[in-house]
Amino acid sequence: MLLAMNGALAQPWDQGGNNIIASTDYLGCDGSSTIPLHLRTIPHLPIHFSTSDTLRMRINPYLPSVDVGEEWPGQNLSGFVGIGDFSTTVVNRPVSLLHLDHKGGVLVGWRPWMRTGTLCTLGSDLMYVGTKQEAPDRVDAVIGWADNLEDVSAFGPDALRFIFTRAPYLTGTAADTNGLEIARMIPDTSGNEGFLGLGDYFNAGLQPDERLDLLERTIRLRRLVPDYQSDSLDMVVVTDSTGRLHWRPLNTMAFENCAWTLQGPPGSNAHISTAYQGNPGCPQEDKGVGIGMVDPKFKLHVMHDFAESNNFLGGILSDYFAQSTQGTAIRGTVQTPPMVETLNIQPLTGVHGEASGSRNSTGLLGTAFRANWGPMNTAVLYGVRGESNGHGLASRSIGVYGRGSGATFSANNWGAYFEGRGFLGAAAWTYSDANLKTGIE
Repeated sequence: MLLAMNGALAQPWDQGGNNIIASTDYLGCDGSSTIPLHLRTIPHLPIHFSTSDTLRMRINPYLPSVDVGEEWPGQNLSGFVGIGDFSTTVVNRPVSLLHLDHKGGVLVGWRPWMRTGTLCTLGSDLMYVGTKQEAPDRVDAVIGWADNLEDVSAFGPDALRFIFTRAPYLTGTAADTNGLEIARMIPDTSGNEGFLGLGDYFNAGLQPDERLDLLERTIRLRRLVPDYQSDSLDMVVVTDSTGRLHWRPLNTMAFENCAWTLQGPPGSNAHISTAYQGNPGCPQEDKGVGIGMVDPKFKLHVMHDFAESNNFLGGILSDYFAQSTQGTAIRGTVQTPPMVETLNIQPLTGVHGEASGSRNSTGLLGTAFRANWGPMNTAVLYGVRGESNGHGLASRSIGVYGRGSGATFSANNWGAYFEGRGFLGAAAWTYSDANLKTGIE
């Protein structure tokens, strides 16, 4: 080996080496040098660096055409630098500009574009961090890794992991020997697809198995609102019981078949119903519907507070315009199921009207107006109509029953009050209460 000093060829070292006896002895140029120190080999020989008589680093000589494995013949490996063992028959020289090796045995994942970067080989696997040229002015940054047996579960597939560590005397997973895994990427055993997992999959003992697999927590999109609001799109994202995301049209969402169910075939004049037995949605027959409250006490319970709005005058308003000869705006029916009626059953009420808290209150108000068409003698109007039929089993049957009390003067307490020319009933009004006023006022 020749050493260039001060531009002149140095004398060769003894093959046995020189005896270094002072800390000031060195190999190189002195302070008066004006040109770089050249360490060179002539002709095409590598340069090897050793410590403790063991080869530690090497620089390839001029190698314009070398076979890398059986797959990539004629590769230019000139000047590549290798640090490490390079002690196997396959991995015996650097195959990237900087190659770090520790008993690498195979190069099945190496590709000819793995040149300008750092290659790591360990056992049967490798990793590359560097560039990949796609066109004369198109060079991509690449993190690549390889596995020789990714389809054998005992040996792979190997993952690309992102691990954070901290001082071991601190607390937390990051202080453990294995550190805190933030994310990992892993290929499928088919070699046709791969998955990205976010979370500490190492300590969970799991592997991601979707394109994006969140181990825990959720996704936050900081500019989703308001940047990406659209009132015209009708596709929504939903999730199954395993957390996998899917999409579905908005008009098939479960809430349309939950609280309110459209009955009948699609496109028909379907009815809207809820809270019945066999409802394909959630409310069954044991549930009630509350409007203006959170805890309904009836099948349909309406509550209105005047403070909510002064535009409403009551709880329920039914404006019904009949398109036939018969129609009912509101109908109340209550009955016991078959074979349930007993002698001691509680009384049933079809319609109950109750009003309180005002100077003028009406428990039940019925008003009927004659239509403005047709002969006068064909119009039949009922302000309030009551029918009672005991089927011969009732001791008392009353069509309409009224009781009045609480007035200042007893003469103003009327159970039934009729103002007009007469009244029609199935039976004569007979009631002995002196406060009852019958007949024509």
